[in-house]
Amino acid sequence: MATLIVTAQSSTIPGDPAGDPLGGFLMGADAVYATAQVGAGSAYINSSHIEVGQYSSFIVYRSGLAFVTSTLGSGASITAAVLSVYGYADYSDTDFDLTIVSGADLADYLVDADYQDLLNDTISFGERSTSAFVEDAWFDIPLNVTGLAAISKTGTTRFGLRSSRDISATTPTGFESIQYETSWIEGWPATHQPKLTITYEESSELVGPIKIYRTNFRYYDGYGDLRELEGTKVEA
Repeated sequence: MATLIVTAQSSTIPGDPAGDPLGGFLMGADAVYATAQVGAGSAYINSSHIEVGQYSSFIVYRSGLAFVTSTLGSGASITAAVLSVYGYADYSDTDFDLTIVSGADLADYLVDADYQDLLNDTISFGERSTSAFVEDAWFDIPLNVTGLAAISKTGTTRFGLRSSRDISATTPTGFESIQYETSWIEGWPATHQPKLTITYEESSELVGPIKIYRTNFRYYDGYGDLRELEGTKVEA
């Protein structure tokens, strides 16, 4: 069993420390809740923290994260995974399930249209009640079977984060949101970046046809006795 820990990408180019983050948060707002929830939104990608949830003033927050998971390799067998965010603030009068959804539709840079792109992503990849959310501590969300299947073994894995009450289009009557740190802004602890911890089995599979030969080597030792060595040779 092996473990891979990947932090959320802070650049549009994997390995490039410059540029804006791939992840960020998306916000919709209107005087009518239904319009705020399904209408146009705005993307914010340069923030020290990210918000998810809803307000009774009819503001809805969603977020997107990207993880480069290509080092797993196509032969890896994923057995478990946990998405972890570091708590910054809890503004919830009403708790909700912080829910991982597909982020496959998200752009490399988050754009305004991504707010509506996440609207139809309602299938849970894993969730956890914010009743357990604590400021200045890690909040871990285990991925379910559907979430594990969504992890890319050869590329970038993208997830969205939504409130369960946003997914069910439940009109908020108070404050129901949380914020987590990103560490993408200078001065914030780099150890607080969102992270994905993956447990997997490495592939031991041989690719392509192989040939196996049995080898025998006979020789006379220093005493004149005949000796024989047996072995096996494998060619891929």
